Amino acid sequence: MRIILLITILVASIGCGRYGPLIVDEPIEVIANSLANTAPALMDDNNVVGLSVITIRENEVIISNSFGYADIASKQKVDEQTVYKAASLGKPIFAYIVVALAQQEKLDLDKPLYLYMDEEVVVGDFRSKEITARMVLSHTTGLPNFGERDEPNFDFTPGSDFQYSGYGYQYLQKVIEHITHKSLNQL
Repeated sequence: MRIILLITILVASIGCGRYGPLIVDEPIEVIANSLANTAPALMDDNNVVGLSVITIRENEVIISNSFGYADIASKQKVDEQTVYKAASLGKPIFAYIVVALAQQEKLDLDKPLYLYMDEEVVVGDFRSKEITARMVLSHTTGLPNFGERDEPNFDFTPGSDFQYSGYGYQYLQKVIEHITHKSLNQL
């Protein structure tokens, strides 16, 4: 699951820091064939049962592939009509908002978030004052994911390891809403 998350974030953020078009030298057929050959092996290696990939250029679908099963029990294959749970698909969009605010110099990716609103994500733990936006975006805050605990606490020192963290994103969202005086939905 971790590798699929990383691939999703990578694909979603390919052009985020660029000025100008992303230029791909390979013909689209080569890319599509590479994807078709690589995806099943990656899925097997990471126990992923179903995957859909689409690439759009100038409002035209240029690659559309489906792999594996939408439902293993019934052997229903993934297709263009397969509906996925959205869960973390908003994270790349939120990351774009955060990076845009950094480019506008409204947020420093390496400044502790605590300094923006004087609120600790884990009350009374000094490590709360170390968390930066960059750590949240790279899932290195040391905070757990939602559902693992009622209240977040640190599993490791911020910046020292990787662990997917919904709590980190929730904290960064509060900071962004505080900085912009807008809710996430308004951004």
